[in-house]
Amino acid sequence: MAVFLEGEEVMATYSAISSVTKAVIRLFDGGFPRGDALGSVTFQPVIGLELSEGLIDIVTVFFYRFDINASGRTARLSQHSDKRRKPPLPLDLFYIITPWVGNPDRQQRILGWLLQTIHDNPALPPQFLNADMEKPSFDDTESVDLVCEPIKLQDIFTFHDTYKVRFPASMFLTVKQVRIDSEVDIEEGGLVQTRAFTMGGIQ
Repeated sequence: MAVFLEGEEVMATYSAISSVTKAVIRLFDGGFPRGDALGSVTFQPVIGLELSEGLIDIVTVFFYRFDINASGRTARLSQHSDKRRKPPLPLDLFYIITPWVGNPDRQQRILGWLLQTIHDNPALPPQFLNADMEKPSFDDTESVDLVCEPIKLQDIFTFHDTYKVRFPASMFLTVKQVRIDSEVDIEEGGLVQTRAFTMGGIQ
């Protein structure tokens, strides 16, 4: 939604998606117990699973899909300064979080830690979401929800056909209610002063 900084209105536009991805990586990277039985790993965003083959001691964060959140389509018009704008675009973002390590036991321990982290942090506040951004993408009333959900069978077939990669057990993370503000103002006409009626004839 809108954010006001020193008189300037900052919109949650396309930068909101990037902000969420960076925040998810920071959540994991900042809390990972390095030096413990889990060892040391690097959290890395990727644009495709084919780039993950051969990686060691890497946890990849793959943003692979988004959906329009139907429950947010009926949102009321937002008030920005003295103008009215179209409702924000509500998105759900889908990620695959995959530990790529050589040892099966360690891989499963890391996966368990990832699941525990999401269980303990079911939402990200706006201060955390905005931390890596030059301009805020979320105002001080907004947050996003983190949910572990099973992957859709259709997505599994898509991964197999597109990437030809057998990826290890992974966490499928959904980030819900990421809102992107519209930049389109709603034009409102003035008050009706008079009405004119004409008679139509039948031919």
